[in-house]
Amino acid sequence: MQASLQRPPLRIGWTAVAAALGIAIVAGASVAVATRCLRSSHNRTLRLREAKKRYRQLVSELSECKGILNFMDTETIPQAQRLVCDLQAGDLTQVEAIPRQLMLVGERLLQLMERIDGVAPALVLDAAQVEPWAEQEEKLKAKYEKEGMGAVFELAGDLRAIRKGMTRKVERRAQAMDKLMNSVKRLLTEAAAVAAESSQGHRA
Repeated sequence: MQASLQRPPLRIGWTAVAAALGIAIVAGASVAVATRCLRSSHNRTLRLREAKKRYRQLVSELSECKGILNFMDTETIPQAQRLVCDLQAGDLTQVEAIPRQLMLVGERLLQLMERIDGVAPALVLDAAQVEPWAEQEEKLKAKYEKEGMGAVFELAGDLRAIRKGMTRKVERRAQAMDKLMNSVKRLLTEAAAVAAESSQGHRA
């Protein structure tokens, strides 16, 4: 009689333990999921932070390039243009200096172009551990956007637009220098022809 009275509490105790164990398992799984989510969020935050940091560095590089181009626009290029204007007016005192000056400007523009080309938007993606070709592959891009990395593509696109504008400006300056150089070559050829005719006239 006493044994039968003791069995129900024992059964109830096992039921409680089983229920508690189930709760613990569910809670443990929830904690594991939450931990993974936190780690993923933290990793995403770090990657975005690195991308923004790299973006600021590259924008700063382009700002320096803009400063160099502004200096060339106000000093170097006008000086070369004045020399060519003097040559067109018949001043031959700077005949040897003019081609050298134009070549120097051309070299500086080329160096500036190479520096601008080095500011690649792919570097922003790389800083965020995103494949550089993800911008061209829609599925891959969608995958990163789903992971919360869409801002990286916006930064890369913004940088690309800034770089494109700078590239066009430098290209226009380079084209202007090419035209000046062609004008100088033509003027020097004409001057040489006149000098040759004058020399032949004196000999005659």
